[in-house]
Amino acid sequence: MFTVGISLLIDSVKDILFGDGLTWENILKGAAGGALAGAGLGLLLAKKLGLTWAGGMLLGAVVGLGLSLMVMSIASQIKDGLNFGNVLLGAIGGALAGFGIGAVIAGGAGAAFGLVIGVGLSLVIMGITAQIKEGAATLSGGLMTILGSVLTGAGIGSVVPVIG
Repeated sequence: MFTVGISLLIDSVKDILFGDGLTWENILKGAAGGALAGAGLGLLLAKKLGLTWAGGMLLGAVVGLGLSLMVMSIASQIKDGLNFGNVLLGAIGGALAGFGIGAVIAGGAGAAFGLVIGVGLSLVIMGITAQIKEGAATLSGGLMTILGSVLTGAGIGSVVPVIG
């Protein structure tokens, strides 16, 4: 399951970078690959996380789906530059991945804060990627980095009292 998922995700990223760019076909193929790879890892780690096999697979699929969406958005950004579609795809991916990771760490409240942190981190990564690609600090890359940093800081500041 893991190997098939990784191969689908790699094929999708390859098509984004060297083929048609970000299309629905590539998004669906990459999302399926990320969910499969995540479900395989979730099944493997379910017992260590104290989850049932089904819970581990579901959690892994959500995190894998989110991470694959982030990877595809960054690959599209490298090829086509920063645009609304890339930002939206990356933010959705960050939200899904952060939600899943936060749910494991701190339960329901952690899931909400993980969502905010995931969106913030994906925006920071995309802002830095935009600045590296364009060779200088640009307004769009700078705004993305600042907005992502604010969201990440707010989420982390809210999680500390919940965990501690």
